[in-house]
Amino acid sequence: MLAKLAKIPNIAGFDVATGSFLLNKKVHYDMKKHEVERLLDLVEYKGRKKFRLEFILQRRILQKLTEFWKIMNILEMKGKS
Repeated sequence: MLAKLAKIPNIAGFDVATGSFLLNKKVHYDMKKHEVERLLDLVEYKGRKKFRLEFILQRRILQKLTEFWKIMNILEMKGKS
């Protein structure tokens, strides 16, 4: 709303936003993507292939570490009972 009142010509945001009717450009909010990837879509960052590959690999490693720690927490809780 403030952007409209300030007469900012290009207002972009996600199509699921509450005030999306005020946007000049709506970007689809893809739940299958990581939040960082969605934000990059918002600013139309195409990126370099190398950057994209590194980002994907880092995300996969983080996912595996998260899964590992979830399993360790479950096992630790089972051992305490």
